[in-house]
Amino acid sequence: MSGAVSKGTFAEGKSALQAVMKPVKVLEDTPKRFLYTFDPGALAAGKTGWYAIAATTPVCATSLMFPAGTDEKMLRAIVDSLAPIKK
Repeated sequence: MSGAVSKGTFAEGKSALQAVMKPVKVLEDTPKRFLYTFDPGALAAGKTGWYAIAATTPVCATSLMFPAGTDEKMLRAIVDSLAPIKK
């Protein structure tokens, strides 16, 4: 997993992530969260990548890579837990 996008807006983070990890399939695109799958290529061959960015303060993002066919319900539960670290 990766961490938080501490600077910038949700829209800026969303745009930047898509430029680096091109979406294969958009699973959710709401004002609160953007969630999509991507091909991790050589980084994680044979796996499916997920990227999520949440409109929290600060904006948070995470990438997950799991074996192809991993239960989407479990992956969504992980993404649903995305929140800024409490200081």
